[in-house]
Amino acid sequence: MVPEDQGNFDESNEPNDEELNEIVIEAEEIVANAEEEIEDPIVQELRRERDEYLESLQRTKADFDNYRRRVARLEEESNEKRVLALIEKLIPTLDDLSMLLAHVANSDSGEIAEKTIRPMFSMLTNEGLEVIDAIDVVFDPEIHLAVAHEEGEGGPMVAEILRPGYRWKGRVLRPAMVKVIG
Repeated sequence: MVPEDQGNFDESNEPNDEELNEIVIEAEEIVANAEEEIEDPIVQELRRERDEYLESLQRTKADFDNYRRRVARLEEESNEKRVLALIEKLIPTLDDLSMLLAHVANSDSGEIAEKTIRPMFSMLTNEGLEVIDAIDVVFDPEIHLAVAHEEGEGGPMVAEILRPGYRWKGRVLRPAMVKVIG
């Protein structure tokens, strides 16, 4: 037996989309309020533990990020120190090569020496090596070592370079040995 009201389906009694949305929102609010009212002590404990674990994880992540940055900085500093030590060891050889170039400049072997040695000096210069060998500049005790002095007019000026100095990325490795006038 079918009840009479089920046999006659009337679409006008069916709620529209707007009414359905309102019903869903109302139901969600009721559920949310019910969850707040029924705070089980076990649920509270689980939430507290969850928050502690999340906070611990965030601290650990921050510590690891700081560690990674510190290790990268230390590695960079270590590499720079190794390069600096190598350049310092090369200075006597660079002096010898410079003297060789000056000695054979006007000979037939001078061209061969020039083609062999100049590219190495260019590469080192491109990487940050500066040769301190300027003449007729104001004497600077930071980059010059005066080993001879000649009387003259005006302030102290570099008159002659007796041995070139070297600077690596702005840091003086060896001051230039100079004769000062003035």
